[in-house]
Amino acid sequence: MTAADGGFRADPAGMAAVAARLDDVATAVDAARPTAGQVSGDAFRLVGGLFAGAATSAVHTGAEAVSALAASLRRTAGELRHAARDYELADAGAALAFAGVGVPAVPAGER
Repeated sequence: MTAADGGFRADPAGMAAVAARLDDVATAVDAARPTAGQVSGDAFRLVGGLFAGAATSAVHTGAEAVSALAASLRRTAGELRHAARDYELADAGAALAFAGVGVPAVPAGER
């Protein structure tokens, strides 16, 4: 899609490809999220047991942040797909409007 003055160009297929890449990144981010089983009180033994609660809490906080990032990436991918569809619909609407415009015939001698 190009503005009448040539001011910008949108590529819906390119936008959809970026959205797909964002979904892939979100999946990778989800896979990197730490789980509760990775840090437990047993991981710290007797001496480190005093710090187990703080470490476990930090892991949970980190896991929540990673989950929020993955959700944000997926939300952005969806919004990008929506924008791409809007551009395609705008182009289709403009094409229909132009198709309805009558073009006068040019006399054979003026061609």
